[in-house]
Amino acid sequence: MIEIDKIYHYTSIEAFQGIIKNDELWLSERNCMNDIFDENYIKNIVKKILNPNNSPLFKGSLFDEDFISDLPQYVFSTSIQKDVAHQWLNYGMNNPICIAFDKNKLVEYFSKFSKQDYIVGKHYYENHFFSSEVIYNKDEVTNKAEQFVSLYRDEWYKELENVTSPRSPEFFSAFLDFHNFYSCVKQPNFYAENEYRFLIYTKRKPEFRTRGDRLISYLKVHIEREKLPILEIIVSPFTSDGTYNNTIRKFLYDNEYRDTIVSPSELHLRKTHNN
Repeated sequence: MIEIDKIYHYTSIEAFQGIIKNDELWLSERNCMNDIFDENYIKNIVKKILNPNNSPLFKGSLFDEDFISDLPQYVFSTSIQKDVAHQWLNYGMNNPICIAFDKNKLVEYFSKFSKQDYIVGKHYYENHFFSSEVIYNKDEVTNKAEQFVSLYRDEWYKELENVTSPRSPEFFSAFLDFHNFYSCVKQPNFYAENEYRFLIYTKRKPEFRTRGDRLISYLKVHIEREKLPILEIIVSPFTSDGTYNNTIRKFLYDNEYRDTIVSPSELHLRKTHNN
């Protein structure tokens, strides 16, 4: 596997302004994300492994309920690809922005936030951080699902046999491995995104905002007096206005991102207008 040094977050100009001004990232709750069929995709694969004979007794059983990832997970989506047309087009024609992060430092940043959020007396998985490339290949998804479901199921059986004992570290390890995998799977047709995900599990109360006609829950990630590990800003391919790039540079400088490079997109895309 190729070592990833940089990851890229494509976003609107409004969201970019908030990220820089507040030194803050917003992580959407996983079930509020745009790809609404991904949940059913992985859920059906897992259920097929647990219920290969399609028994009607499976529905509503403990297996049916416990092997669905319903933890409060918040996702920060990035791509391992820089300056690609389909990502720009996903964010419309209103001069979106691509933010290049130092991947390893961003991992450290989220890890630090998660430890800061730790609450004594809660299980550690409730304040857990994980990052990974998203898996799109169906054969790989199926093979990994069989592996993680099997391990979790084995530990799950052991817990049933020892109901009076505290849950073991092995159970929590299998539990987390399963849920981490479950949350980093997408349908094959989305492979062009080359997504890299950052996941935070937390019991902290979420914020809420609107997106179109929907209410979205999200988590604000902010560490006091700490700047985000931003390396570069790639400016929209829908504009060739040099003064716009200069405004971005001034905005970064005024918010103490003075070493951040500002680059124009290498693409040239034409704005379209609906009549």
